[in-house]
Amino acid sequence: MHDEFEVRTVSQLRVINAPARRAIFEALLEGPQSAASIGARCGQSPEAVHYHIKRLQEIKLVRIAEERETGARPEKIFELTHRRLELKRDRRGPAFMRELVRGVRLMLRLAEREYEQASDVVEPHRRPRIARFIAWLSTDDLKQVERLEAELDAILRNANERANRVGPAGRERVAITILLAPVEDPKNPSS
Repeated sequence: MHDEFEVRTVSQLRVINAPARRAIFEALLEGPQSAASIGARCGQSPEAVHYHIKRLQEIKLVRIAEERETGARPEKIFELTHRRLELKRDRRGPAFMRELVRGVRLMLRLAEREYEQASDVVEPHRRPRIARFIAWLSTDDLKQVERLEAELDAILRNANERANRVGPAGRERVAITILLAPVEDPKNPSS
């Protein structure tokens, strides 16, 4: 398995932007799985998972790891071809940027829905915190945020490895989204 999948085209980005496919990608980060087990993790039917996996296979992000005989028809086990997604930095035309913005909006809407559902929980101390803001960052600020992001990645990776070894009992499930992208100021487009 390669480490980075370089997203070069608008069509690749459109495939990845779908929340259902992103959930499948995240489920497969935990290792090869069948459509039924992916569906159970993502809250999708195996048929829906097969549809989305087919789209991920078209861009060569998912492949069949093996086929197991189960009786009537073989069960396919799927795996990722790459563990990370990287956006191509040079060829970012207007269509690519529009699709990128659409993907961020979808992700934020999904996070907002999950937040609203979790806010209905009776125990207020377990409610998630959500913060959305845009900040002016100097080069030094940006470097510090990037260092913190790397530390956070290491913490989450280590926590997942420990949870896989000993199980998730007594642990909280946490979702964190950090978006570092320059945003044009509508009042001052040259900034």
